[in-house]
Amino acid sequence: MIPPWPLRLCDVPFRDIELDGGRARLRWTILLALGLTSLLFLLAGLAATSGALRRRHPSRPWTVLAPAVVLASPVFLRDVFVRPFYATLTAYGACALFALFFVRARDGRHGRDALAAGFFLGLLVLVRLETGILAGATGLALLASRRGGLLVRLVLGASWAVPAWCIHNQLVFGTPLELAILRGDINRIALDLDWIACALLHPASGIVVWSPLIVLGLTGLWTSRSSTLRALGVGSAALILLYLVRVPVMAEHVGGDPIIIGDLPVDPPRTREDLLGLIRSDMNRYVGVLAPRAVLGLRGRLERRGSRRPRRRAV
Repeated sequence: MIPPWPLRLCDVPFRDIELDGGRARLRWTILLALGLTSLLFLLAGLAATSGALRRRHPSRPWTVLAPAVVLASPVFLRDVFVRPFYATLTAYGACALFALFFVRARDGRHGRDALAAGFFLGLLVLVRLETGILAGATGLALLASRRGGLLVRLVLGASWAVPAWCIHNQLVFGTPLELAILRGDINRIALDLDWIACALLHPASGIVVWSPLIVLGLTGLWTSRSSTLRALGVGSAALILLYLVRVPVMAEHVGGDPIIIGDLPVDPPRTREDLLGLIRSDMNRYVGVLAPRAVLGLRGRLERRGSRRPRRRAV
């Protein structure tokens, strides 16, 4: 549920919002609850990421990296202070809590931690269904690295999400297995090289430019010596690949007339610059969900760099 215009959290109390020409109304209490819940998950995510760092690096945890990665992502930061009503912040917190319990369970001796990691992985998928790709790729990577026991506990912990999703479908659509939400008409799957280049590298929109610490941290996961951290990197890479081939239909109608999406008229970007703004907003906001994983990879890169630095001999 997204407010119809940029709205600060301080503007919400005691102000209902009319929707669809006054035919519907969004109560301020619901909107305030959404904003406060999102911010609560953000704070929980920052604390969980710091806890994961202390677990992985007890001597020098560098907990400052958790807020630093968020502060270095301007688009994600905008959602924190300007419009904290998206599922982005909730997904960030769920991803961070998953990472904390996943790190605690990596040695296989704490089954409860693995179940807790699975629980928050299930929550992450419910908040953003496309992260199911992340969950599946992470599971395959664990299976390939012979961490089947950990994978089984993760699946058991996440199993609650299936009946929860079915109950939601039953209440909203009248059937437990409704897949209409996955057949939306706002996106299409396509190999668009221009879209990929703009999403990755363009100065006005690319994640390498606008979310640099997240990208750097994820590369640290891909090169980690730990098989469990590499599994996190594989899942993150799969999700980014999905984002790169999930192209909004508005990109095909730049400068054109309004198009119908979900039975509603939507104005496509008017210029190339507007399209780049759309890419910047979507890609960097979605990639921000991976920030908790990126922090672990970034700290690992710093540790490996320090270990390669030559030590001075005492004279």
